[in-house]
Amino acid sequence: GWGFSVHRQVHRAAVYALPSPLRGWFEREVDWLAEHAVDADKRKHRVEREAPRHYLDLDAPGLSCLDTLGPVPRWSEAVSLCTEDTLWAYGVLPWNVDWSYRRLVQAFHEQNREAILRAASDLGHYVGDAHVPLHTTLNYNGQLTGQKGIHALWETRLPELFGAEYFLAVPEPIWIPNVSTWTWARIQESHAAVDSVL
Repeated sequence: GWGFSVHRQVHRAAVYALPSPLRGWFEREVDWLAEHAVDADKRKHRVEREAPRHYLDLDAPGLSCLDTLGPVPRWSEAVSLCTEDTLWAYGVLPWNVDWSYRRLVQAFHEQNREAILRAASDLGHYVGDAHVPLHTTLNYNGQLTGQKGIHALWETRLPELFGAEYFLAVPEPIWIPNVSTWTWARIQESHAAVDSVL
């Protein structure tokens, strides 16, 4: 999920890939989830620290401190080594996916329908962002390589032009035993594709 329309399409497709009984419950809410798939983006300009929740500039020299923490840096270790201000300056996306997942689990434990929907919508959004190479680089809009505007081209314009040709069938869901490990692997995969996108 990237631009508004793609985030909505991916949320809708994800609902239909869920196993029972989750699928039945979420199917009744699919229109709400699709509509609110972009709430996190709408908050970026009015909620403090929302924007850094959508990216992680892995190539920022200020984040070289993460290199010593292994493939899955824990938040507390990263804060100790890099400082919290540095992390917020260059993005917190992989940790935010984990925080969002924990909010969803808590909402299910509380059986709070509204909290479940908000948390599921946000989690889907941030997971979508983790799959966007431009959300993992300082050169997120091509501004450093004379390609200014590539972000909107990649996330919005290309899907608008060619989205009807995209195959959005979602495979059977798999159990993810460790959300942090899975998320960091997706971030690394996305970052590896930055040069290809640019």
